[in-house]
Parts: sequence; structure tokens; C-alpha cells
Amino acid sequence: LLSALEEILSLTHLVYLVGGGLGGLVVGIIPGLGGIAGLSLLLAFLFGMVPSVGLGMLMGLVAVIPCAM
Repeated sequence: LLSALEEILSLTHLVYLVGGGLGGLVVGIIPGLGGIAGLSLLLAFLFGMVPSVGLGMLMGLVAVIPCAM
């Protein structure tokens, strides 16, 4: 449990989480784009990433889209 917490709170994961949040704000501000469109746009960038980093980026994107609308 502590090793998973250490991995989640690493600098790399937090940077990608914040990047996903900023991307979600951009997607939420643009008219006509929503959560599903944002996820499909981000999916192209996730191939080749470490799965935990990609999941953090997706969570950051999905978390802020309702706030931006």
C-alpha cells in the first residue's frame, strides 16, 4: 500500500496529472467538445506510456471537464 502511494505521489505522476487537468480545462472551454471527445483526443497520446501515468492523465482530464462547462 505504501509503495503504491509513493508511486502515485511521485513527481512524474503529479506532472502528468496536472497536465491532464490543464488539457481537460482546454477541452471543456472549447464549444462542442466534451468529456468523450477529450478522452478520444488524449487516447492517441497515451500509447507507449506507462499505464499508471496514462491513467493519471485521464483522471486529470475527466475530473475538470464538468467544472469548465
